[in-house]
Amino acid sequence: MSLRMQKLILPLVPPAVAALATRLMPISALEAYRKRTNDVAVVSYPCSGRTWLRLMLGAAIHSIDGAAKGNPREAYELHHAAYRNPKVPRIYFTHDGEPYYQAPHELRIDRREYAGRRIVLLARDPRDTLVSWYHELVRRGFGTSGKKAFDGSLEEFVACEWGSIETIIAFNNMWMAHADLGRSFTLIRYEDLKADTFAALRGLCDAIGLGDVTDACLRDAVAFGDFDNMRRMETDNDLNWSAFRPADRDDPESYKTRKGQVGGYREELPAAAVEKLDALVRETSDPRLGYSSS
Repeated sequence: MSLRMQKLILPLVPPAVAALATRLMPISALEAYRKRTNDVAVVSYPCSGRTWLRLMLGAAIHSIDGAAKGNPREAYELHHAAYRNPKVPRIYFTHDGEPYYQAPHELRIDRREYAGRRIVLLARDPRDTLVSWYHELVRRGFGTSGKKAFDGSLEEFVACEWGSIETIIAFNNMWMAHADLGRSFTLIRYEDLKADTFAALRGLCDAIGLGDVTDACLRDAVAFGDFDNMRRMETDNDLNWSAFRPADRDDPESYKTRKGQVGGYREELPAAAVEKLDALVRETSDPRLGYSSS
């Protein structure tokens, strides 16, 4: 079914039928459905702050009159059970395939999947992303198997061809180079969210059509996404979310909310490796991202 036909037909589906269909769909089918019917696509490389942003946006959407009051992690469904609340766009979070299994030259964008959407690129310093992704693979495994997805050291991971620093840089650069894909393009950086969460979140909400969120409600959403509250929710499994729970409750490094630092890579790598990464980012990262001069 074409995107145009979907946008014509889906609003006519009775809310109860649509809600039941999403519950019964296999995960793969549900993801494909959301991918083809979203209004806003939030694209990011893993470990760029997606879970944090996802939960804050969900909390903000809850405050809008007529919005659904489901789990804040399901941002796509919060635009209302009727799938036609004009105040709340359908927001889909994606890594755009599996870039973490690819070498830089293998990365591709399917332009058709983003036509007509508002696109948001959530970027994080590739050096911090690299370290966080390493701990995700080693301490948490990838997926729900709990098995290690990488058995080497951090320095060995830095040297990998697939899913390492070069891939992260290429992923962000590629999206900056294709900013004209959709209806609009917004860059939001993890570092800006950390520096002034309220201001960055307000700017994002306005850019994607969530202007009905009041400042007071946004402040509540920021408090909801506070690191300590995120860690508590993960520990207690408040969201009933398999991807948001520690692999080992006694190992702080195995939590999804691990540290949330800016520049933390300098503490985990030897000076020579830091210098090498700094040079690589300085020489190859798109300067519009703001990492090549830091």
